[in-house]
Amino acid sequence: MAHIQRTLLRFAAILIAGAIGIAPAFASGTFQTLLALKGVSNGGQPWATPIADKSGNLYGTTSEGGNGPCTSGKITLGCGTVYELSPPVTGSEWTETLLYQFQGGDDGNYPVGGLVFDASGNLYGTTEDGGTSGSAGTVFELSPPSSGSGPWTKTTIHNFAGGTDGTNPEAGLVFDKSGNLYGTTILGGNCNNQCGGVVYELSPPSADGEQWTETVIYNFKGSPDGSVPQSTLLFIGNNLYGTTVEGGKGGPNCGLDVNCGTIFELAPLHPEQHGRSTFCTLSRPRLVMARRRDLAWCVVIRATYTA
Repeated sequence: MAHIQRTLLRFAAILIAGAIGIAPAFASGTFQTLLALKGVSNGGQPWATPIADKSGNLYGTTSEGGNGPCTSGKITLGCGTVYELSPPVTGSEWTETLLYQFQGGDDGNYPVGGLVFDASGNLYGTTEDGGTSGSAGTVFELSPPSSGSGPWTKTTIHNFAGGTDGTNPEAGLVFDKSGNLYGTTILGGNCNNQCGGVVYELSPPSADGEQWTETVIYNFKGSPDGSVPQSTLLFIGNNLYGTTVEGGKGGPNCGLDVNCGTIFELAPLHPEQHGRSTFCTLSRPRLVMARRRDLAWCVVIRATYTA
């Protein structure tokens, strides 16, 4: 239900932008619909922007659709898909291939975040719901067939437990240079039940047969740092940047008595710099500290929205 409400809010924002005359710079260009989604048969309700491989094929997720058994009342919606969209060899028709159709339950459902490739061509993403905890969400890997044709292989690399490790990932993932994945969940964390989501790191296994390791590197508290981080993180140098759609200190001006969100920077503090607050401050006054293993992270609130 939550993801449906947010979809409606985003659609309303698009309509308002059109009504007040905000037009994209390419308004005079050519528009083409590459694919019409139909729901169960080929996917529905895509949230995230697709990514492209070197051949120009597009890859993305749909939060609903596919042959999974997820329902809303008596209506079968499907549990979501991962798709590939290949450009036409001749003519103008793009070709869709469903690489994976989620089945709900332990398999996960409602993949609303985008995808990311690793260096070997594997895809990684998240499902907002499902997993072994019931409804806290998952992180998955989708590997192409070694022969070059045939079905892709899906592996769940993390099941969220629905508590301190985070709950309901809606954003996609980003890699660092060492092959660690970073993402956010909109709920959960270790803040005496007052958390508004987390930033987490997933470290790959050091040997075959071992599991990925999750570390929560930041717990959002609502004020002043924000809550409900929905967007995919961005690396600039060694620092992570992201947004929260609620929380901050801007005042309850965005409906439902919630503050209007923040833009944040998450900066690593290396072991030799522990205790040196100037590493993080540098004339940046609003900070919240988070520490993991031998590395601490410092959150800087770059902006607080007031509507």
